[in-house]
Amino acid sequence: MFIMLLAAISSSFLYIYRKFSPHSRPPFTTVKKNERHLLPTDERKVYDYLTNEGYYVSCRFKYGNVVIPLALIPFRYAIYPKGNLLKCLVIQFYLSMMGWKVIFIPAKNKETETTGAFDEELKKIVLMLEKVVVSNKGQGA
Repeated sequence: MFIMLLAAISSSFLYIYRKFSPHSRPPFTTVKKNERHLLPTDERKVYDYLTNEGYYVSCRFKYGNVVIPLALIPFRYAIYPKGNLLKCLVIQFYLSMMGWKVIFIPAKNKETETTGAFDEELKKIVLMLEKVVVSNKGQGA
């Protein structure tokens, strides 16, 4: 009984620590040459767009219990294709608890190609990243 109480207290302290402590960024990012071949076509377009904008994108990055299809590790951004709503919510909750921001990109199909929604989402991602870079420079990081 005492062991169960101790386990419950320690897990609650761990939860509070992870929830309210600032999450440090990784000190470095391991750069692999071309990971483009690992991706399906929707994610490959996002990968190409972000690498052309000068960002290093990690593919199939394993973090805890999840595999992030596209990760911008220094910024702690995870990019997922939209899918099952419940799965998206669970992934977003888990990664946000760990200090990550999750971006869901729409599935590329004929409708999003004709309306340009897919390209607009890519531009929004780059704008968010530029804001993060500018705020980090202002903080001296």
